[in-house]
Amino acid sequence: MKYFQNFLINEQKALKKLTKLYGEGDYSSHINKYKKDNLKLVIICSIILSLILISLLTEAEESPFIIENKTVYLNTKDITKKDLITINLTMEREDQRRNVTVTSKNPNERATDYLIERSENESAFEEAERQIRFLLKTVWETEGREKIALPDLSENGVHYLWAVKENNNYILIFPLALILLLFLFANRDKKLTRLEKDSMESVALNLSGFVTRLCLLLEAGLTVNTAIIKIGKDNELTCTKDEYFNEEIQKVLENYEKTKKDIVKGLREFSFRTNDAHFIRITGIIDENRLKGTELKEKLLLENHMLWEMKKKQGLERGKVAETKLVIPLMIQLLVLLIITIGPVFLSM
Repeated sequence: MKYFQNFLINEQKALKKLTKLYGEGDYSSHINKYKKDNLKLVIICSIILSLILISLLTEAEESPFIIENKTVYLNTKDITKKDLITINLTMEREDQRRNVTVTSKNPNERATDYLIERSENESAFEEAERQIRFLLKTVWETEGREKIALPDLSENGVHYLWAVKENNNYILIFPLALILLLFLFANRDKKLTRLEKDSMESVALNLSGFVTRLCLLLEAGLTVNTAIIKIGKDNELTCTKDEYFNEEIQKVLENYEKTKKDIVKGLREFSFRTNDAHFIRITGIIDENRLKGTELKEKLLLENHMLWEMKKKQGLERGKVAETKLVIPLMIQLLVLLIITIGPVFLSM
C-alpha cells in the first residue's frame, strides 16, 4: 500500500513544493486531493486496459481456426451445440482470386449427399467452394473431435487462404500497460509542476504593476506599510481570487493584522520563496530604504524601469521564437500547394 501511495504522488516532493509556494502549513488536504485525482486516472486507465483485454480474449475465443505446426485446423469443439458454422476464406488460382464466405447449417441429410450437388458448367472456384461445403457438412458428424485439418489446395488446384487471425494480440496488453504505468508515474506531479509554473508567471506578471503603484503611493506621501496595505485593499476589489501574487500579498497583510508581523519582512520572505531575482532585489531595496522616502522611490523606479526593459526584451525574444515556429507549417503548406499544382502535370505525362 505504501508503494502504491508513493506511485500516486511523491508526498515529500509535493510538501516541499507547496511549502515553497505558500510557506509553512498543513497541506495534507491538498496532497490528498492530488492523490484522488491521480487515482481517478489510474482507475480510468485500468478500465480501458481491461476492456481492451476482454475484447482481445473474446475475439480469440470466437475464432473458428486453430494453428498448430503451420497447419490450419477448424475448431469443432462443442460444435453440435451450434446451429450454424461460418468461415471466411480466399481462393486463388493462377492470377485469379475470389473471397468467399461459407456457411453450413446443422442438417439432417448425410455429408455424401453434397458430392452429388455439382453442375456440368461448374467453374474451378465453384467446385473448390463445394468441396469446402462438403467438409463443413462432415463437421456435424464428427462429435467428439476437437479439430479438423483444413486443406491448403483443392482437388482441382485452387489454393485456399484461410482468414486466420493470430490470436496472440492480447500479448500487446503488457507493453501497453507498461507504457500507461510509466506515463502515469511520470505525470503524477504534473498538476503541482503546473501550479508552480503558473505561480512564477503570476509573480513576473504582477511585480512591475505592484512596484509602480507603490511608487505612486509613496509619491502621495504614504509610508511603506500604509502603501502596501492600500495596494492589498485595492487588489481585493479588482483582482481575481486565483491570482497567486495577489493572494500571497493578502496573506502577508492578514498575518500583519493577526500577529503584527512586519509587512516588509513578510514581503521579503515571500520573495525568497518565489526565488525570483527581481522580486528579491526589490524587497531588499524596500527593507533597506523604508525610512528614506524619496531615495526609496527613485531606486524602485530605476529597478522597475530595468524590469520593464527586461520584460520587453523577453517579449521580443518570444516573438522571434514564435516566428521561427511558424516557418515550418508555412513550408509544409507551400509543399502541399506545389504538389497539388504540379502533381496533375506529371500524372498526365
